Amino acid sequence: MSKVNRFDILIIIARPAAGKSELIDYLKNTGTAERRRRFHIGGFEEIDDFPMLRAWFEEDRILSDMGKPRLHTTDDGYFMHTYLWDVLIKRICLEYEKRLRKDPLYHDRKRGKVALRGNGK
Repeated sequence: MSKVNRFDILIIIARPAAGKSELIDYLKNTGTAERRRRFHIGGFEEIDDFPMLRAWFEEDRILSDMGKPRLHTTDDGYFMHTYLWDVLIKRICLEYEKRLRKDPLYHDRKRGKVALRGNGK
């Protein structure tokens, strides 16, 4: 934690349907002062893997509809390869790196911001 007794970065990792979205919604709807006092979280930004997952499923459906082999998922919604979980984590890291590249003073400007990570909504 920083000197101001607030998390700079918080990573939430849990199974699908474990309540991550509900937690994020609760935090967003809690006033900043109360959120800071009770949870040591100021304002925050999210890096969410759900849009990435959705794109993989959509691409696979399109490929399947075209009679082509799927790249990421099986017909019943599972990853074709366990290493795809690692790819997903690296994609999240890449999104964070992009923010730092875009704004080298990201943490100075966003002091007390929180990057939240889910794994499916």
